[in-house]
Amino acid sequence: MNSTDPDPTAPHNSGPNPAKPKKSCAFKIIGVAAASGLLSAALTTVTIVEWSSVVSSRKQAKAAERTAAKEAFVGANGSMTDVYREDIKAYTKILKMDPKDGDAYIQRALAKCYIGEFGSAIIDYNIGLEWGGTKALAFQGRALAKWLLQSTELDSYGAMEDFASAIRADAEEIRPVAQRAVIFYMERGGRKRRFRDYNGAFHDFEKAVAAEPENYNALEDLADMMQKIGNPQEAIIRYGRVIELNPERDRAYFSRGRAKQSLHDFVGALEDYDKALEMNEGHAPYLLD
Repeated sequence: MNSTDPDPTAPHNSGPNPAKPKKSCAFKIIGVAAASGLLSAALTTVTIVEWSSVVSSRKQAKAAERTAAKEAFVGANGSMTDVYREDIKAYTKILKMDPKDGDAYIQRALAKCYIGEFGSAIIDYNIGLEWGGTKALAFQGRALAKWLLQSTELDSYGAMEDFASAIRADAEEIRPVAQRAVIFYMERGGRKRRFRDYNGAFHDFEKAVAAEPENYNALEDLADMMQKIGNPQEAIIRYGRVIELNPERDRAYFSRGRAKQSLHDFVGALEDYDKALEMNEGHAPYLLD
């Protein structure tokens, strides 16, 4: 036999050894558990492993969403950056003269938020609260700063509790609840909606409407959540009220049309869609909502 000929007794191999497929952690768990007569427990464990992967993916999505929100918040105020930096300097001078001015800390914190310095803003909000600054403003601002800072969870470093504290503090401070509480409920409801806590958002928007029944923005948000939780009949009523309060609110026509369509009222839905398109000269940007 020529030394270059293959050994006929050797196992045939037409190329490089193919890599063995790696068993996932889940399959290894099944193998061990099945050998021990614990297959049902293994399948439960696999479900947990798979769910952990889902949770991880959701956290990544939320992190991306939070980053986008932060960039949008700072970007929306970008043209005013120099103004806010001057505000920071002004409030810093005030605090040098009176280091116990709680509201000056709170106002400086707000300016810091507008330029994206959320961590520093939270410190100012904390000091402002310690020195008796306006609680409702401090809790609301701190909640926003916490939410935009870095957490991927719904309750970002206690942001939701801060919103709740802002609402509670509102009753103790100068402006009437009807003028201020609605803002806090809508802020918190908006955060919950962003994280798909539609029931929680519904309850916050409901409280906002109770505080200010003719606030058509709050009514429209409430109607949207009624749609989300499966109550289109009530949503149609709220959208109708929005239109009564603001007849130029074209989005309310579109949303009411969608609610009617879900109830198979196609004639009514088309009428509302036509009205929305008519008011926008054939364009409806909220179709992308």
